[in-house]
Amino acid sequence: MGLREEIMNVGRRISFPDLRGSRVFTAMKFFDYYGFKNIRYKYLEHSGDGNIVLDQNIEPGDDIGTEREIILTLSAANPIKHLPSIFQTKDDKNGGFLRKYLWIFYSLLNNVNITLDNIHHYFNPMESPKDFFPWLVSWFSDYYKYDVSEETLRIIIKNIVPLYRWRGTAAGMSKLLEIVVGVRPNIIENYKPVGEYVIADGMVVENTILHEESANNYFTVQFPIGVNKFEPVQVQLIHDIVKNEKPAHTTYYLTFAKEDIASIRDYAIIGEDSIL
Repeated sequence: MGLREEIMNVGRRISFPDLRGSRVFTAMKFFDYYGFKNIRYKYLEHSGDGNIVLDQNIEPGDDIGTEREIILTLSAANPIKHLPSIFQTKDDKNGGFLRKYLWIFYSLLNNVNITLDNIHHYFNPMESPKDFFPWLVSWFSDYYKYDVSEETLRIIIKNIVPLYRWRGTAAGMSKLLEIVVGVRPNIIENYKPVGEYVIADGMVVENTILHEESANNYFTVQFPIGVNKFEPVQVQLIHDIVKNEKPAHTTYYLTFAKEDIASIRDYAIIGEDSIL
């Protein structure tokens, strides 16, 4: 079971996991995800790999608030090991002070070392830290302007290569819409959603209902569920995405399934059951 699956949100309190044995970057991702800010690190000389969590001040399973101070003890190698052996004794008379003094510089530089050791995670959209992720997304400004959650935006960036390759095609547009709204639409090229209009009794039509278009200049985006399944902001988001992703010279029609109409391909009734 992964780290996040072991963590249970209880209101604003978090069931703290056992981080011992994990790399510090894994712990940092946990703190970043849940909004812990008050973090301190202690260092203990250790012969194994560096930046491994050896101990924590919170017992696993304790419910704590995100304002709680977290203290982690990390494995480390004192920089004194790079000096001649005469400086590497641990007693205060022959180098103990120097060993303690060098811990200060180690702690200051260790954040840089952690970043360099885990730089590949920074460019992984599913793992990138929250303070770095906006800069990563800024490389793809067309997608940053969509009003979507951070989790959805991470999935978009994860799929950015195929989305760019398919941009302007039915496949690319349907994939992006599926990521954003959770439903994959059917995109039909060179097809209008209605074949004829039935004018309701008493209606006065003063303007042209439809204008003729080239068969290659329009397409229809059909969703298999009703419009009432979407929030109004989602419907507007669908329009924004289609407008941004479609070829500039084309016109589109957006339709949603409706239970009381057998097939919108056959007809639509203006003023009563219109779906455009």
